[in-house]
Amino acid sequence: MQHIVLLPADAACSAAFLAAQEMGFQPLLLSSFFERESSVLGRNFVAVAKQIQLNDNPIKTPCCIIGSGETTVTIAKGFKGEGGPNQEFALSAARDMEGMSGVVALGMDTDGTNGPTPYAGGLVDGATASKAREIGVNLEEAIFSHNTSQALKSLDDLVVSGNTGTNVNDLKIMIVTAPRMNDTTST
Repeated sequence: MQHIVLLPADAACSAAFLAAQEMGFQPLLLSSFFERESSVLGRNFVAVAKQIQLNDNPIKTPCCIIGSGETTVTIAKGFKGEGGPNQEFALSAARDMEGMSGVVALGMDTDGTNGPTPYAGGLVDGATASKAREIGVNLEEAIFSHNTSQALKSLDDLVVSGNTGTNVNDLKIMIVTAPRMNDTTST
C-alpha cells in the first residue's frame, strides 16, 4: 500500500491564517497539533481571548486565534449522547465566554462531519450561554453527557457543510475584538 499526502495537516490553519489577514484580523496560530479533550481546549481558547481583551497580550485586537489537530471526547460508560469534538469545543467555549462581547468561536471538522454526526461543528459567541438558559438548554448537562448536537441544534448554532471531500484536521477559530466599554466580564 502506498500513501500520498496531497495536503499537509496544517493546510486548514494556513488557509485560515491568510484569510484572517485578508479580512484585517491579526492571526495567531497557536498550534496545528492539538490533541486530548475538546472541552478543555475550548476553555483554553477563551482564556487566551480574555487575556487579549484585557491587555492586548499576546496579540492586539482585532485578531483571529487559530488552531487545529485531532481533539477527542472521552465518553464514560453508559452515556449515549450525540455530538463530536468540535461541538464540545464550541459549547465549552460558550460556557466560559458568557457575557463577553467581541468574541466568536468556531469548532469544525474539515471533512464536514463531526464524530458520528452529520454536522461539521458549532459556532458560538458570548450570548450563547444566556440564550441557552432562556430556551431551557442546560449547557453543563449537554457537555457532561456529551449530548452537544441537540444543544447546538436548539440554539441554531450547528455548522452544517455537508461532505467536503477532504480531511485536514479539525479547525478551531476564535475572532476577538475589543470589548464594548460597558463589558466588564473580560477584565
